[in-house]
Parts: sequence; structure tokens; C-alpha cells
Amino acid sequence: MDDEKSSSLLKGIFCGSLAPGDNLVKTLLLSSRGSLGDRILDISVQSQAHEDVSELLQTVTVPTIHPFECSFDIEYRKTTTRMTALSDLRSFEGDFWDDADGGEAVVTATMRCIGPSRVEVERVVFEEEVKYDAWLLS
Repeated sequence: MDDEKSSSLLKGIFCGSLAPGDNLVKTLLLSSRGSLGDRILDISVQSQAHEDVSELLQTVTVPTIHPFECSFDIEYRKTTTRMTALSDLRSFEGDFWDDADGGEAVVTATMRCIGPSRVEVERVVFEEEVKYDAWLLS
């Protein structure tokens, strides 16, 4: 809220003076990391008019859930390519790839938005881990 950040308590958020009939809106951004479950917010608003001081207490329950549900399916396909002949000198080069040495793994990733709010995915990036015995085909 404002420039205040805390993992447990925000205290002394100044709202200034309000004339009769005025409104004030403060926005609290709540992020949830770790385990799921309800978050309990105890809100205390204190006001002072001349010598009179009053306090309003309110408890708010905020349910937290994962925004996405992800599942992955991997299908392995054995290669049908014949092995390179031993007489083929390319097979002795360090960067030579022989399709007959392995196969293909087709990875299907499914992401579902399971939360109550709309989520816009701006981009998905596949980060390839460089290994000498695996290649990203597409």
C-alpha cells in the first residue's frame, strides 16, 4: 500500500484530512507465495475529529489458489533411420548427429487457468538446455 511493503503488518498508513462527504480510496496489493489457503486481513481504521477518536475494525478473508494448472505428456518415438555406416567418416566428427542413435520425444504441455479471474499470457518460452546428446527439432 503506497510505498509500504510487509510480509505481515502495515502500520500507520496516512490518509490525510477529509472534509465531510469526501471519499478516500487506498489499494492494497496482496500477493500469495507458498502454500494455498485463506489469508485473513485484520483492518483497523482510526479517525479523529477534534477530541473524539474512533476506530473501525474489519476482518476480511481472501481465498488464494494457484492461477494455473499445468500438465505434461511425453511420447517417445523410436527412430526408423538406419545407422550410419562405419565407413562414413562424418560419424567420427565431434558434432555429428546420427538420428539412428536415438529417437524423438514429443512433449505436450497443457496450461489451464483455474482461477476465477481472466489471465492473459503474453509469451511462452522454451529454454533449451544445451547437451551434446540431445537436439531441439522444433
